[in-house]
Amino acid sequence: MVIHFYKTDCTRASRVMMQCDWVMPNKFVHRGSLKQNGDKYLSIYSLLQSIIKYRKEAYFIFHGQSSLPYLFLAWVFIRGLNMSAIKLTYDVHDLHEKPKKEDGNVRSLIRFYIFYYIEKYIFSRNRIKKITVSVGLANEMQKIYGSSKPTIVYNVSGMMRPSNTCVKLNNSLLYFGTAGRFPFLLLDAIQASGIDLHVYGRGMNSEWMISEGYAKYVDNVTFFGAYSPDDLSFIHRYKCLVIYAPNDISLNFKYSMPNKLFQALGSGLSVVVSSNFSEMIETFSAIRGAVISIDPESVQNDMRRLTSGMNRESIEQSLAFVESLKLSSIENYKFALGLDK
Repeated sequence: MVIHFYKTDCTRASRVMMQCDWVMPNKFVHRGSLKQNGDKYLSIYSLLQSIIKYRKEAYFIFHGQSSLPYLFLAWVFIRGLNMSAIKLTYDVHDLHEKPKKEDGNVRSLIRFYIFYYIEKYIFSRNRIKKITVSVGLANEMQKIYGSSKPTIVYNVSGMMRPSNTCVKLNNSLLYFGTAGRFPFLLLDAIQASGIDLHVYGRGMNSEWMISEGYAKYVDNVTFFGAYSPDDLSFIHRYKCLVIYAPNDISLNFKYSMPNKLFQALGSGLSVVVSSNFSEMIETFSAIRGAVISIDPESVQNDMRRLTSGMNRESIEQSLAFVESLKLSSIENYKFALGLDK
């Protein structure tokens, strides 16, 4: 039995649900809906209940920095009660970065140091396995804590394969996700090039765009509303996905390898990224047209070529490479849990 501990709703976390497809059965101790029999609301009490209930054998995975206090308590309880049959894994979704001076306050700094020292202690415990989402993040964590590298488990959920029947839109770029990552800085180039941006996601529409001060670009952006993570068939209509945030220079962006990257490449799309997404660019550099880096200075000249997509040879190379990353990630995940024996 694999128990996922997360301070959010596991059923809405693509990484958790991906892992549930790889190893079964699974239960959730989280801050979300309790749909399955055995799921619990995350608290110290439910943590203790889970330890007692699954003391004979279980695999506990703690997701993200927000779960660190629960992981620390689980380690103390399990060690103190000598329950070695429960295996602990820490899934590090991103780096715990120190708040910037302009964003920081006393409370956020105190929280940062508390979580830093808990995480440092967790990394010093070899019996707690660690996994993370990219090579760059693993290397940074090794440098920060002087520990062994976490195992790489990419966010490679279901492979969709390209559609041979869906008619491609030749003059449109795709964006899907949240309003907070909307590629506003591409709108000038999109408008000047006479192409369209098609947007899927909750909370984004023409009225929202006008309220954000971008009324003059409304004619170049089409909004399709919310989508279900279980149905991404709309991806097949496009040749290129946009992931563009050139002003964010954090290490979490530099080493980002998001689920949507693999969803797009696994469906035969190119992915256009800003040049700060170093790991995406380097990982797929051998496949022509798979991940296309553009910077603010050259974006105007690059826009037209972005809608052409990959050729058939590159698509096949991309599909094969993504599939290999998925298989290695499944193996690594089972290894981290101790299920490879």
